[in-house]
Amino acid sequence: MSGNVFVAGVTLYNPDYNAFERIREYAQVFDYIYVFDNTELSNSNKDEFENISNIIYLSEYENMGLPYAFNKIISKMPVNVNYLCTLDQDSIFSKEDIKRIIYKINHIDMTNIAIMAPKVIYHSSNVQIEEKLQKRKWVITSGSFLNIRILKQENIKYDENYFIDKFEIDLCQQLINKNYIIYQYNGSLLHQRLGEDSGHMHPNHNPIRHYYLFRNRFYFNKKYVHSFIKRIIINFLQTARHIFLIVLYENKKKKKLSMLMYAWIDYKKGEFGKGKKK
Repeated sequence: MSGNVFVAGVTLYNPDYNAFERIREYAQVFDYIYVFDNTELSNSNKDEFENISNIIYLSEYENMGLPYAFNKIISKMPVNVNYLCTLDQDSIFSKEDIKRIIYKINHIDMTNIAIMAPKVIYHSSNVQIEEKLQKRKWVITSGSFLNIRILKQENIKYDENYFIDKFEIDLCQQLINKNYIIYQYNGSLLHQRLGEDSGHMHPNHNPIRHYYLFRNRFYFNKKYVHSFIKRIIINFLQTARHIFLIVLYENKKKKKLSMLMYAWIDYKKGEFGKGKKK
C-alpha cells in the first residue's frame, strides 16, 4: 500500500513554547497539521504557524473540549485523508517514531484495523522497541492513528458529552462493537505525562480533572454496561478505588472529594459536556 495521506490533529490549551516547537516538527512528517486551540478568548497563538503552509489553525476562542475539537478537525479535513493521528500538546512523539508507525500502516492490510497506536511510555525512558502488534481494547488519544475510512463508513464520532477524559475509550468501544480491531505497535514509542508528579507512581490531578473522571465514568458505564446489577457493582468498586487513591496519595483531598459529589449530582441531573464551573 502507498500514497496514503496522513494528517495530525493537535489540541492546544494555554500552550508553551515547547508545544509550538513540537507542532513545527510534526509539520515535517505529516501531510497536514490541524491545530485546534481551546485557549479561551485569545487568537494570539495563530501567529505561531502563519509561515508554515501545511498547518491549519482552528479555534472558537473558548474551551470546547477535546471530543468537539477532534470532531471538528475530522469535519474540516479533505476527503482524500486516510489517517488522522490525534495528539495533545504535552505528548513527545519523535519524528523517527512517527515514521516507523506510518511505515507499518503503509505495509500491512488495514481493512479491518480502526486504530493503530504507539506504545505509550509514562515514566521510564529506557524502553526497547520491538516489532510487535498487540491487540488492545482501548488506547489513549495521543499518537493514535485513526482509519478515517472506517469512521466515515460507520458514521462513528467522538461523544461530546465527555468534554475531557474517557472519550477516547468510548470511541474505541464504538469501534469494537462494530467488530473492528485496535492495535498497539510496539515498534513506535510515545512519551506522555500523566497528571502532576507526586513522587510516586500515582500522579496528582487537579480538582476539575477529578470531576470529569468521576462523572464520565458513570456515563460510560450506563452507556455500555447493560446489566443493571453489574453496573451497580462496577460503579461501587470504581468509586471506592477513586476515593481511596485520593485519600492515600493526593493533595487538596477535601476539595477533590467535594468535586466527586458535584460530579455525581451533575451526572444524575444529566448535565454533561463542559458542565458548570465549580
